[in-house]
Amino acid sequence: MPSVRIRAPRTRHWVQVVSSSLLILVWFPAVMGWTGLSTSMRVVAGALLVLVLVMLATLLRGDDDVTADAEGLHRGLLQGPRLIPWTRVTEVRPAPGRQDRIVFRGEDRRTLATGLMPGKREVGQLHTWHRAALEQARPGDTPDENGSGVHVND
Repeated sequence: MPSVRIRAPRTRHWVQVVSSSLLILVWFPAVMGWTGLSTSMRVVAGALLVLVLVMLATLLRGDDDVTADAEGLHRGLLQGPRLIPWTRVTEVRPAPGRQDRIVFRGEDRRTLATGLMPGKREVGQLHTWHRAALEQARPGDTPDENGSGVHVND
């Protein structure tokens, strides 16, 4: 089965990219010695510059996106636990007041992941994986009246 890619909200993504780029523009002259900083401060600025460059590279390669497959949700390196199994997901639905976004919630309605709403076919695949995992975890137990907590038109 192919995985489903759930893109990060574009506003958040581009704010992080622009912020990282601005930090690079500020620290690069300091590292090059164009600002008159001491050598030790240039080393610190260089370390920070490398850190920001790595963060920018991970953002540009899509590491802030979430992918889903039969195992669960796979988050990026900078987003906490890499794998969230479907058995920890209690609800998959459009974000309140934002039909263009999808939210994955766990126990106590805590948000586990959020992103842009994939197509209807992909949402159907999410439903299938979630329901299958819940049925394996609790055989014979119907997750809810709509089937596994996946709501498309709420």
